[in-house]
Amino acid sequence: MSEKTDKKQRILNSAMELFLRYGYLKTSLEDIAHKAGFGKATIYHYFPNKEVLFLSVMEIKCDELFIAMREIIDAESGFEEKIAVFIRTPVKLLYEHLPVMLEGLNQIPYTYQTMVVEFGQSVRIRMCDLLTEILAYGKEQGILAGFIDPVRFVAVVYDWLLLGDPNVKITNARELIRKVDEDNETITQIVLYGIIKRGME
Repeated sequence: MSEKTDKKQRILNSAMELFLRYGYLKTSLEDIAHKAGFGKATIYHYFPNKEVLFLSVMEIKCDELFIAMREIIDAESGFEEKIAVFIRTPVKLLYEHLPVMLEGLNQIPYTYQTMVVEFGQSVRIRMCDLLTEILAYGKEQGILAGFIDPVRFVAVVYDWLLLGDPNVKITNARELIRKVDEDNETITQIVLYGIIKRGME
């Protein structure tokens, strides 16, 4: 590991420890610099402000949680068990291990909310990718209903999630409404009959 990489990692490790312990508002760059054993100027060399550093730490923690979640899902052999783990595990892991960090996302100044929104979108996309893999597994096992296409199904779920997102621009919302309208038949079938092939319940 190069000296530059080592310094950045020490800053991230120190920031992670302090953010997890005290939260976003009660942790200052001075605290992080002192913990890492550097001057505050060294932090600015790698991170322009506390907000970017905080989100960098959140990305690392989310990477760790996704790895843990994938391991738990992969340990299950049945499709229904994998779906159950997918639904239950994110909330369990996030709120057991990152309650202070999640609170911090709501405390970041409004001027940086674009970064927070982008972070949230990246998490949703990763969740959708994981769900697509699970549904593809169910399709391979002959468990999913014939009208279910894993990729399109997850896209529909993602669109519905975005419709309830206050950060979605009006122009984007109109496009989402159009897409959901196009998928009306699929959505109706899912609501009425579910995603499991009939006769396998």
